[in-house]
Amino acid sequence: MSTIKFETMLKRISGISFALAFIMAIVLFTRYGSSIIPMNIAKYLFILFGAIALFTNLISFQQGKHSPIYSFSFWAASILLFIGFIFKIMHWPYSSILMIIGLSALGLTFFIPSKRSNDVEKDDELLDNF
Repeated sequence: MSTIKFETMLKRISGISFALAFIMAIVLFTRYGSSIIPMNIAKYLFILFGAIALFTNLISFQQGKHSPIYSFSFWAASILLFIGFIFKIMHWPYSSILMIIGLSALGLTFFIPSKRSNDVEKDDELLDNF
């Protein structure tokens, strides 16, 4: 299997897993749809799909268009936030602290240059940065 097909497959698995984890988070935090999916099953599905999405994105973060430092700090902060959500769902202590640290770290990643150093010279247009 070629590298491009493997990357595409990882991105699809990650996107589908993220969407399913997001749906389970909606069920957990709003209780909307809890008559269809029991809360315990939604809790474990959120953990499972969220972990799959984070893991598959973490595998392929080095191949993206962002710098490795930016990608690593973004995904480390995302993992902290995900662990904070798990602590909140499981009613364990320190969930709020983990979520605040994860959100703060995600906020700090916006101040890290996201472009690779060799790509900065090639950008001629303003809209390419978005």
